[in-house]
Amino acid sequence: MKLNVIIALTLFVTQAFAQPPDTLWTRYLDSGFNEDGRVITAIPTGGYLVASRTSGVPSFFRLNETGNVIWYYQTDTLEQGVPLGIWAEENGSFTVLSDDRTASRGAGWCVLHLNSEGVLNDCCEHLFTAAEAPSLKGVSRAQDGGFYVIGGLNDEAYTARLNSDGDTLWTQLYGGEFYDCGQAIVATADGGCFSAG
Repeated sequence: MKLNVIIALTLFVTQAFAQPPDTLWTRYLDSGFNEDGRVITAIPTGGYLVASRTSGVPSFFRLNETGNVIWYYQTDTLEQGVPLGIWAEENGSFTVLSDDRTASRGAGWCVLHLNSEGVLNDCCEHLFTAAEAPSLKGVSRAQDGGFYVIGGLNDEAYTARLNSDGDTLWTQLYGGEFYDCGQAIVATADGGCFSAG
């Protein structure tokens, strides 16, 4: 299955009315396997990085400004995973936080560091038993390079603060008598976060 990436430019006529977006280009990204696009980031030096799942495994497409593929990389570190966030670093490398469902070893999350050519420099896995592993839904980057993650654990909303290697600094569970699950989170300038679920 092909992954469709569309970059659109919206031109505002007035503050109250906007034209429909103009499509600058459309590309179909196809590694030859089942693709499931998850997140995309613009690269400051130009182009984009798309994080996908190729047959359940995290994979990455580096695109130039017109959407042509420069390189493709599929990690063999994780058996199953969902890329939740991706960031372009100042040195040209990329940081990815992925849900990690490596059934043979447990479940949790993984921080991947790719160099500018898409080669995996390192992977910091953090795995838990099935009863302790949260189901992650969202991530936001903190100002210090760490992360806030959100999701669910044992029918409660789960929030955690991680350092830049993915080590847990703190966790918090929220919920009432029914099923609760966090769905979105954003880091704030004062070092905190907002979450919704």
